[in-house]
Amino acid sequence: MQIELICTYAEPNIICRSYRRHNQALEARLALLQKKCDALRRLPEAEIAAFMTEKSDLAAANVRLREENYDLKDEMGEMRARMELMKAQIDGHKGLIAESRTIPAIL
Repeated sequence: MQIELICTYAEPNIICRSYRRHNQALEARLALLQKKCDALRRLPEAEIAAFMTEKSDLAAANVRLREENYDLKDEMGEMRARMELMKAQIDGHKGLIAESRTIPAIL
C-alpha cells in the first residue's frame, strides 16, 4: 500500500514537471516570436524613413531642375532674339523690324 501512495505522490510531481517544461518551452517560443515581430516592425520604419529621405531629395532635385529649365528657356529666348538680330544685320536691316521697302509703282 505504501508503494501506491508513493506512486500517487510521484505522479503529480512528474506531471507538474512536464507541464512546467512545456510551459517554459512555450514561453521561450513566444519570446522569440515577439523579438522577430519587433524586428519586422522596425524594418518598415527604416524603409519608410529611407523612402521619405529619398522623396525629399528628389523633391529638392525637382525644384532645382525646374529652375534650371526655366533659366535655360530664358537663355534660349535671348539667343533666338540675338539670332534674329544677327540675321537682320546680315540682310542689311538695322533691327528686328525690317524697314519698309518701297514698292515701285507700275504705271
